Amino acid sequence: MAKSFKNELRIKESTVEDVFHEVCNALQLEERDLFGLAVLSAENYLFLDPRERLKKINFSYLSLMKAYKRNGNPLRFNSTEACLPGKDSVSITLTTEEYPTVYFRVRFYIPIHCLKDRSTQHIYYEQLRTNVLEYGLYCDLQSYLQLGGFALQAEYGNAPLNLMTITEYDKSVVPNYFDPGAIYPQRLIQEYGVDNLLRWTLKEHVAVRNMVACTAEFAFIRSASKHTSDFNLHLQSLPKMDRRHFSVCLGVSPEGILLYRQPKDAWIWYTSTIRWSKIDHLSYKHLFAMVSHMHQYQATAELSARHAAGLLEQIERGPYEERKL
Repeated sequence: MAKSFKNELRIKESTVEDVFHEVCNALQLEERDLFGLAVLSAENYLFLDPRERLKKINFSYLSLMKAYKRNGNPLRFNSTEACLPGKDSVSITLTTEEYPTVYFRVRFYIPIHCLKDRSTQHIYYEQLRTNVLEYGLYCDLQSYLQLGGFALQAEYGNAPLNLMTITEYDKSVVPNYFDPGAIYPQRLIQEYGVDNLLRWTLKEHVAVRNMVACTAEFAFIRSASKHTSDFNLHLQSLPKMDRRHFSVCLGVSPEGILLYRQPKDAWIWYTSTIRWSKIDHLSYKHLFAMVSHMHQYQATAELSARHAAGLLEQIERGPYEERKL
């Protein structure tokens, strides 16, 4: 989601938790356990310890990896390159000298039926929208087009009336009534071209005409959480191994740890899933080694799963509202 927030009032004495609650108040967010404040590192967003005072955090160094990249994909929003200190750190220049930029993001991904509060759904939607653009995960073209149609309906409403008569096979040019770069990953645009994506997306956009924004957002969340197009996770690229023609990525999701491979200059391909029930058999040391690159302060992936399971149990004690689109 990558929304930045500056604490103008108590920047020197505030803790991370103080700033977090101010952001939640500004967003009118009641369900806060799923979210956290993070800074941007070379390889990922690193979540900050809520108890830490901002004045004690060194925002001037990158950690873990020397080369700045995000799976080869541009970030959805312009962002300040600030992060935590670490081994082999590299100094960078902040765009905000007096106040560092922190990012309000989903910290714990959960099963989508746990998303009951409307404001929580909206922020969760924003996070998955960002994941679709940044992650570079391979899924079939139709899944991306469907996500594009839901996103346009949620954010802009119905397709323009003057475009309603253009069919998929019509040779007339579809005008740039939206920015494909704000909807699709750059690799998809490079493979299929702007004109084709405009035409194909228009069909999906028209198909959800008159769908209200909240319904379109939840439809997006549901489609972006399917097994064949799963963006409902943290994704982390691991350092490339010697003599390998591909990189390995780990995804931490409500299902467990997902393994991906990424050939050079290509999509990231799903390989397999290690479910949480199986991960219980791994030693703590090995588990921590597998997920330590995810972020420095969210101790292990197992913690994330247990926290999400606790939230699920708490939510399901209350009245359950069946959602139908």
